[in-house]
Amino acid sequence: MKSVLLLGLLGPLLVCGCVSQRVMTNLKPGTDPALKSPAGRFYVAGLKFTDSNPQFRPDSSADFEKKLLPLIRTECASRYPALFANEATDSIPIAVEVQFAANPHVGEEVAFMLCTLDICGTILPCPASEDDDFVVITGVWNRQGGIRGRPLEKSFRDELHLWISVFSPAALITIPGDSDLPKTSGTVFSKMDEWYQRSAQQIATALAQLVVTRDEEYWTVPTFEGRPRATPPPGPTTLPPPTESAQPF
Repeated sequence: MKSVLLLGLLGPLLVCGCVSQRVMTNLKPGTDPALKSPAGRFYVAGLKFTDSNPQFRPDSSADFEKKLLPLIRTECASRYPALFANEATDSIPIAVEVQFAANPHVGEEVAFMLCTLDICGTILPCPASEDDDFVVITGVWNRQGGIRGRPLEKSFRDELHLWISVFSPAALITIPGDSDLPKTSGTVFSKMDEWYQRSAQQIATALAQLVVTRDEEYWTVPTFEGRPRATPPPGPTTLPPPTESAQPF
């Protein structure tokens, strides 16, 4: 019921609104060209994305995976070039799973719009906020879309603070308050592109922090998907020549 009410009230804003945004986070995108692993370089072979509240976003999980995967590969290789490769050749294939959960603060938006008779949102900026929780899981890719062995896991949270306006560019004015990331202003549609880029940068940082915590043995890719290679049969045995000549019967 909350989601239906929110979409009904904020629907016009989501169609043609202007937005200014700031973000507080406990995982800022990092970069370290010298960061290495004794195991070698890694390649993000596959991505699985799950969304606990898909009704709030137009993209499906398949859309998220298709758009995020190339961005994550690019961010990994550009931010940590000694740790990640942009090609699979001579790299350790890893699988990545991202579990995403958004918690929009519905009451705040509804209260402002109702108490101002929609002036706040149509003429004046309407404040909005949302907490985005991410869990990044990774490990050796098992070539079937999953992770072999015990996976590694890291979580982080983004607290989004926005104001939105429709029929007015008022929300293009930079939103006040502290921000761990650069503040941005634009249309509602541009915010989605920014979300993809920011998420890819943070996921790349999370992956870098995870893979360096394990030694070379953890990342060893076994033969035949985890089954030990069979011991080859012994070669033909050459018998030693007899020490005495054969005696006739």
